[in-house]
Amino acid sequence: MRVVFVYPDFGIGSKGKFYNGIAYISAVLKEHGHAVSLIHLTEAIQEGELTHLVLKSSPDLVALSSTTNMFPHVERYARAIKKGLDTPIICGGVHATLDPQSVLECEAIDMACVGEGEEAMAELCERLEKGQEINDVRNIWLRMDGGIARNPLRPLVENLDSLPFPDRDIFDYERLEDARLGRVAFMASRGCPYNCSFCSNHELKKIYPGRYVRFRSVENVIAEAKKVIKEYSPRYAVFHDDILTLNKKWLRTFTAKWAKEVDLPFSCNSRVNLLDEEVVGALKEAGCFEISMGLESGNDFVRGQVLNRKMSNEEIKNAFALCRQYGIKTVSYNMVGLPFESMTKMLDTVKLNAMVKSDNLQVSIFYPFPRTRLYDVCKEKGFLTDRRINSYFEDTVLEQPTLDKNQVRFAFQYFDVLVKIYSICYSLPRFLVKICEKVLDGIFSSRSLATIIIGYVPRKSRSSG
Repeated sequence: MRVVFVYPDFGIGSKGKFYNGIAYISAVLKEHGHAVSLIHLTEAIQEGELTHLVLKSSPDLVALSSTTNMFPHVERYARAIKKGLDTPIICGGVHATLDPQSVLECEAIDMACVGEGEEAMAELCERLEKGQEINDVRNIWLRMDGGIARNPLRPLVENLDSLPFPDRDIFDYERLEDARLGRVAFMASRGCPYNCSFCSNHELKKIYPGRYVRFRSVENVIAEAKKVIKEYSPRYAVFHDDILTLNKKWLRTFTAKWAKEVDLPFSCNSRVNLLDEEVVGALKEAGCFEISMGLESGNDFVRGQVLNRKMSNEEIKNAFALCRQYGIKTVSYNMVGLPFESMTKMLDTVKLNAMVKSDNLQVSIFYPFPRTRLYDVCKEKGFLTDRRINSYFEDTVLEQPTLDKNQVRFAFQYFDVLVKIYSICYSLPRFLVKICEKVLDGIFSSRSLATIIIGYVPRKSRSSG
């Protein structure tokens, strides 16, 4: 049967990226003999234009992929497609997994795929093609008989090597951000063992039966890398795993084989408590040139008690210093506008960034994703508003007494400038540092300053890079 995926990918910070989720499902469907195509929306288009594109594909199933931020657009597109085409529509992605009930409140969407989609979509397509009942396909919620069939989850794919390599052919590589940057993207693992309150991983672990964190074999990753590099001739690779350095034994084997058999520079994500001399040294020898780590908040209370990230400022400083010692560049991930923050607490994040001397800064505005612990906290405290945004690089959706929204916008838009200012302060003679820091704190903590700058200075654009 013919399946067309529709992937809205046009929020601020989205520049048309390769998406492993769709690519893996496409590869599995093609392996089962189905025809698969992708409409990758790297910019918003009119509903009629999208309907025309879908009709040209003559699909037997339309599969929409959605994040929480993109779901208002997905609803709009689904309604338009349904008007022009009497074809089943399914929605998948992280939003459908976390909140399938709200997905099926859209009358144009017939089904929601909850959890990993490879096996579920293969079974669904096989049954649809054969004209069989689909009301008991695991991982699929669907509307039927005036209600919703909430089918249980199947076990996660234990052996990731059993999956075919992700299908890159359905993406127009030349239009992707990856092509512009001269890179290719990989994922060697799935899942994260930590329980950060703002992240969906802690909820996903609850709903999935079986082992949540899984790694592909090193041999499988290397085989895919060789194939992809031969086809695309990239300058470097990026690993999008939540944390590539989780399994030290796996990492030892991986870095040795990558250096010997692939020999391509790469970047990856890690976590400060997982970096030591052995790990950083092995990564450097393998060609790792950049490591990204979540700093998130420089305030001990916010980071530890609100975000549930159990790491100290000293651990963070040591990890960044270790990377610098080995000549590996660093990226720090940061958030502003967090629950219970004040301008003073946001400045703690600025100051810690100035101290760790990260080579690149990434900052976003906190967004409460449904079914995360921090979403529940925001709802309980009355912080949530009905503001809708396309990405967490736009604005805050919270209203809280300790923090004015203009202060959040100010901290977000001028984060890198503030880091540079405090960096200069910390380079002064020791007897001047405290005085300078106190003066700067007084200036930048002012609500009126943030209001004036945000109100009268042209908006400074930021994205995720």
